[in-house]
Amino acid sequence: MKFFSNNTLGDETISFNSNSKENEQTKTFILYPPEAFTDKRFEEVIAKKTLENMTDEQFLKIFSQQKEEVDLEKIVPEAINNDAFVKFANNSLDNTLQEVINYALDGKKDVSYGLLFQLCDFTPEEQQYIALNKTAEQIQEALPEFMELRFANLPYLTHLISFIEHADKIHKGRERGTIGLPMMEAQELYQEAQTYESILKPAQQAKMYYLQSEVFRKSNVMPNSYGEGPACESELQCLLKSLVNSDDLKIVTCCHDRLKSQSKNVNSQIFRENTNNIIAAYKRVLAKTKAPDEKYRANKKLASLYWDKTENKNITKQLDAKDKANLRWSAYYLKQAYENAPKNNCFSTLNDMLKIYRLLNNPQMIFNIKKERLNYLPAQDKINASIDLAAEMPDKFTPKDIEGIWLSLKKAKIADESKYILGQKYIDYLPKLTQDKTYISKAENEFNLQNLKAIFTLKRKKSR
Repeated sequence: MKFFSNNTLGDETISFNSNSKENEQTKTFILYPPEAFTDKRFEEVIAKKTLENMTDEQFLKIFSQQKEEVDLEKIVPEAINNDAFVKFANNSLDNTLQEVINYALDGKKDVSYGLLFQLCDFTPEEQQYIALNKTAEQIQEALPEFMELRFANLPYLTHLISFIEHADKIHKGRERGTIGLPMMEAQELYQEAQTYESILKPAQQAKMYYLQSEVFRKSNVMPNSYGEGPACESELQCLLKSLVNSDDLKIVTCCHDRLKSQSKNVNSQIFRENTNNIIAAYKRVLAKTKAPDEKYRANKKLASLYWDKTENKNITKQLDAKDKANLRWSAYYLKQAYENAPKNNCFSTLNDMLKIYRLLNNPQMIFNIKKERLNYLPAQDKINASIDLAAEMPDKFTPKDIEGIWLSLKKAKIADESKYILGQKYIDYLPKLTQDKTYISKAENEFNLQNLKAIFTLKRKKSR
C-alpha cells in the first residue's frame, strides 16, 4: 500500500527538549540521529496518525466498531489492508500536503513545517538529538535538514521541503523595499519555480507565478527613476502563466490590470493578444465563486473587456456585426453584475448599460434601464426624472402610470417650493403625456388650489 496524500492529521506543536535527561533509575538516554523512513514505516505512521484523528463517526463507518473500544496500535496492520481506510487516509494526507503548499505560498513557512513535522514522527531521543546544544532559533533553522533525512526515501516529500524554501525566497524577494532581488537572482528563482509545477495544482501555480512576477516587477525598477518602465519579458511570462491557471479574482484582476498597463509602451500588443485569456480567467472565477461581491466585480470586468474589444464606440459611426456582438456581450455581463451589485453601485452599473443600449439603438432596453434607475433616486429627483421619461417616451406610460407620478408628488415629503416647481412642470408637460382632458383639468385645479403664500415669501435667517 502506498499513502500519497491527509488533513485529519492533528495540529501538533513543534517542541524540543534541548538537554538530554536521565531516567528515574539514572540510566542515560542514548541519542541517535533520525533515520529515513522506509515505505512500510511511513505507511504505519500515516495509518496511526489517521486513526488517532478520525472522529468516532468516521471510525465506526469504516471499521464497524466504536473507536473507544479499540487499541489503535494493534489495529494498524488491519487498517493498512482495509481499502476504505486506505482511501480515507490517502485523502486526508493529500489535504495536509495541499495545506503545506498553500501556507508556503501565503508566506507562512513555519506553519508549513509544523504540518510536515507531524509526519516525521520523531521519537523523544531523535528530538533531543536534533535540539542538542542548539537555541530555539537554531533548531528551527536545522529542522528542514532533519526532515529531508527522514523523508530521504520519499522524493515527493523532499521536493515539498525544497518548495517551502523556494516560496520563502520569493516572499523575501517581494519584501525588499521598492527594489526586489537583483535581476540575475530573480531569473534563477524563476527557473527554479518551473521545477515545482508537477506538485502544484493550477491555482497554486497561478499564485506562485504571480508572486514571481512581483519579484521581477521590483527587480526591473531603476534606482531614482520616475515611475515604472515596461514590464520585462520574464514578468510578462509569469503574468500569463498565472492568468491561464488562476480562478482567484484578486490574482486575475492584478494580472489583467498589469497587462493592460502595458498598452502604452513597447509591450502594447500583449494585452490585445491575451484579451481572450483574461476573459477565460474571469469566467473561471464566476464558475467557482458564490460570493455576490466577487460575482459583481468579475462580471463588471468581463463587460469592460468586451467593451474594449469593440472598435467603434461612437454612435455616429456604423457598427459592424462583430462590434454589435461584443456590445451585446458587454451588456449581458453588466446585467449579471447588476444582479449582484452592492446598492451604491447599482446606479453606475445601470448607466454603463444605458450607454451600450444607446449605441445599439434599443429603445425598449433604454426605457427599461431609465425606469429601473428611478429606484435609486431620492424622492425629488425620482419625480423629476419620471416626468422627463414620460415626456421622452409617452407611449411607454399608461394613464395609470401618468396619474401615479402626480400621486407620488402629492405624497412626497419634500420642500413646498420644490413640490410647487415639480407640480408646475407636471402640469406643463401633461398635454404631451395624455389626451384625457378631464384628467388634465382635474390635475390643474388641484395644482391651483395649493397654498402658495409660503412659497413666495422671502425670508432670511438672522445673522449671528
